[in-house]
Amino acid sequence: MHLRQGGFTLLELLVVMGVIAILLVVIVPSVNSISKSNARKAAVSNLLGVIEQARATALRDGQTTYVAFPDQIPGATGDVGMTQRYYYRSFAIFEDDPNTGSVKQVTPWKSLPTGVSLRHESVDYLANTPMVFSFSPGGSGAKAPFPCLKFNSNGEVDASTTRDPTQTTGTIQFGVFEGYVENGSNKYTSKARITDSVAVTRLTGRAERM
Repeated sequence: MHLRQGGFTLLELLVVMGVIAILLVVIVPSVNSISKSNARKAAVSNLLGVIEQARATALRDGQTTYVAFPDQIPGATGDVGMTQRYYYRSFAIFEDDPNTGSVKQVTPWKSLPTGVSLRHESVDYLANTPMVFSFSPGGSGAKAPFPCLKFNSNGEVDASTTRDPTQTTGTIQFGVFEGYVENGSNKYTSKARITDSVAVTRLTGRAERM
């Protein structure tokens, strides 16, 4: 009696490999989409956290508090790595120091998840205060008047926060998207071009996910 030896034939292996290839084509885009969605959600959570922390710090200390957003990278000319990590992608909290008449840094500079940036309109809508903020990453310690979200000692958004100080009601929105900012334009790396947002109410200073 003839017994078939164990193992697969070449045809069977080719069929299995074909099925695996088809499954990868279907699954990989879905996995990438979920990963990018998670990055945007993490960015929104980071923004919510830092904005609420700044407001709470203003209320606790009774001092004007700022969330600064770099629209330039001082002291890092030509440093592509620094630009990619912090340009329209980072923030730090500062507050007025009554002892020196300047501002002191409350938190280190933090960056959004890889591949996600703040929309340039969100940052450019903010006003540059007369205060200058120390940009410490890379050890440069350079200072610049970054755009910032400004809270007064009552935890309200200060009228001077935006370029139109006459607007004192409504919300200020911060959009995050998959991509980067270059020469004042948002460069999307996703065909979906999805933007998630955080809205800050001017009268109360409270932030919420949109």
